Amino acid sequence: MEPAFIGVLGLVLGVILSNSAVRILEALRRRERIQDIRTALRAEIRCQRHTLLQFKEAADRGDIAERFARPSESGATFTPFVPREAPSFVFDAIVGEIHILPIEIIDPVVYYYRQIATLTEFAEDLRSERYLTLEAPRKAEMYQDYLAMGVYALALADEAIEAIEQTSITRLRPGRPRDWPRGR
Repeated sequence: MEPAFIGVLGLVLGVILSNSAVRILEALRRRERIQDIRTALRAEIRCQRHTLLQFKEAADRGDIAERFARPSESGATFTPFVPREAPSFVFDAIVGEIHILPIEIIDPVVYYYRQIATLTEFAEDLRSERYLTLEAPRKAEMYQDYLAMGVYALALADEAIEAIEQTSITRLRPGRPRDWPRGR
């Protein structure tokens, strides 16, 4: 064989192997990044889920209209305290990369975070001066709507967590208990 031919063959083989190695490393990094994003989203949603359980408990009590209708000793009507929602720093940080996740995760996660954004905006309305001036029955209706939105966000949180777990590289094995309560 000619030395030039062997040299060219070696060069071509080297380029092919080098490109293959780069592609394999990129695929491994991408897979690792996807799993990191899944893990972070799941942790944030689980954290927010614990807060959302309070909405279900408040909605289940069913005494909201009564509390609004009953004036206090000073004659003032009941006005609930609505705390500010904590920002979703994980989702905000990865929203530009969400396209790398499987579609089975993107849909439920985006639905969940849109509901949280809507809930946050509604909470701002409940803290407004305009809300304070409303009649008690209207305040009660709005607050019941707010609780219903929180209960719906809880259901969406469960769906998002389930989707993340179903498509996770490190899926839960059958029979292994979850580390988060369902349906409380």
